[in-house]
Amino acid sequence: MPNVHISMATVRGVAMAALAAAVMSGCSDDETATDPGTPPSQIQVSMRDNFFQQRVDTVAINGMVTWSNDGAVAHTSTSDAGTWDSGSVSSGATFARQVTQAGTFPYHCTFHGAPGTGMSGTIVVR
Repeated sequence: MPNVHISMATVRGVAMAALAAAVMSGCSDDETATDPGTPPSQIQVSMRDNFFQQRVDTVAINGMVTWSNDGAVAHTSTSDAGTWDSGSVSSGATFARQVTQAGTFPYHCTFHGAPGTGMSGTIVVR
């Protein structure tokens, strides 16, 4: 087998071309998408033991957010800013709230979390 010599300039050129092609083709990974699209007008957040699924979710202005307790114990959906408080939501029950202004709204379960820690989440309204 003959020896093949490739210069570093060639290696760098090929690497740069591959990188440029990857950038130009875009990325299909949802976490890096630049166009988030139009958010839905209704979302459902599952209260589990002891986390919210989805932890961060996005909804349209004037949309409806419904928290559904799919866990075995009671939970709350309580705004970190005091904007809303579901009170105790029993297993199998739901709490719904219409969101009327754009912004980022963190919340938590008063039984199993605190602002930004433990059972906590964020609703983004846009």
